[in-house]
Amino acid sequence: MDDALRFDDRWVCANCKPAYVQKLREGASLEPKVTLHYAGFWIRGAALTIDAILQYAFGILIGMLCGQTFAEAIGFEGGEELTSLEWALMGAGFLTDLIYSTLMVGRFGATVGKLVFGLRVVRPDGERISYRRAFGRCLANYLNLLTCLAGYIIAAFDSEKRALHDHVCGTRVIRSRKHAGALPGAV
Repeated sequence: MDDALRFDDRWVCANCKPAYVQKLREGASLEPKVTLHYAGFWIRGAALTIDAILQYAFGILIGMLCGQTFAEAIGFEGGEELTSLEWALMGAGFLTDLIYSTLMVGRFGATVGKLVFGLRVVRPDGERISYRRAFGRCLANYLNLLTCLAGYIIAAFDSEKRALHDHVCGTRVIRSRKHAGALPGAV
């Protein structure tokens, strides 16, 4: 008790104080309903890869529908300078990512890549996130590009496996109980 700190009617040890204060700040329930099983770095990377492949394929399809050749749509042909069509397609890709991520995570708690591996995005108390928070998380995900992907790498060293955008938005990626272990690597 000598090392414990008092918060209202609770005593918190000094080692647990940062996590306790973080949960207070995020408005999380302090009474855990379930034990959360955080998704690891590699399985999250695999889910992100699936989403990237799907979005890249969709981008190629849209590029070709807008008049690009297949080689232009995949980025192998074209000049040094970006054309107005390429700028428009990049903007459309950004908007598509915002819509895809916001709707999928807001509605299902996961993107297609995360669903494949039985992962879900939740609040610190394990509850679903809102569309608003899903939208903010998608925007915060672009911070990882500004950090040369270091924002993703911190998930490998964080005790709750949170990447930069999870820290910014107060989210966690967990293995859902009904799917965990259903696929190789989902342990």
